[in-house]
Amino acid sequence: MEEVGTIPGDNQAMYDKICRSVVRLVCYEPARPDKPKFTIPGVIAMSGSDYCYIIALRDAHVWSSIGPFEVILPDGAKMKLQKKEVETRLNLMAFYFYVSTSAFIKSVEFSMDAISLNEEVFTFGFGAPMLSCEISPGRVTHERQFSFSHDSPPSIHTSSGDLVFNKQAEFVGISYKDHGVTIALSVESITKLLSLFHKNMEGKSLSEILQHIDVQAKSHKKRKKDGLAKSHTKRKKKSH
Repeated sequence: MEEVGTIPGDNQAMYDKICRSVVRLVCYEPARPDKPKFTIPGVIAMSGSDYCYIIALRDAHVWSSIGPFEVILPDGAKMKLQKKEVETRLNLMAFYFYVSTSAFIKSVEFSMDAISLNEEVFTFGFGAPMLSCEISPGRVTHERQFSFSHDSPPSIHTSSGDLVFNKQAEFVGISYKDHGVTIALSVESITKLLSLFHKNMEGKSLSEILQHIDVQAKSHKKRKKDGLAKSHTKRKKKSH
């Protein structure tokens, strides 16, 4: 992950910890797959020795206007990704990224505590494609069951999913609105959305869902590999 120019206050250790679990999703224009349009920040919800499971905000307007992605992990590993390879449920996207992960990469730490009024938070996002990240301090101004408002200065693409962390570098939400006030999905909301991606997981706890994601990683990888093999065979038959 690129270095940022200024870290607010004495938060270098917090920033370094967050960087190990934040992913850059570089979005390209549909008609210009070589031209970056903007960047969505993603977070590594779960990881193993050969995979990362990444989640990010799915903004309907943004989603309809982009083409392929380039996924860039914290250690610099890259992969091209087509929209059809990404699963979406309401305003969340999620996908497996198969790669031998380095020791630098860590799954994000979800905060298990409910967000509280006036709590100090930090947003983490990208101002423009391929530029360094922006981290902005703020405080919670309103709390709800499934969302909260905060006054961290928005970046140019805040509504596309700036990540929100507390001062312990724990993940507390994803920003999705910045019309006058910034609103973020809470961990409880993200948990409910994550459960929709996986069979028989509705109503389960976050830890149960993450454990399921880890168990399913191997079988999902095999299904994806078998699907690619079948597609390759079909193309070979057509060419003869």
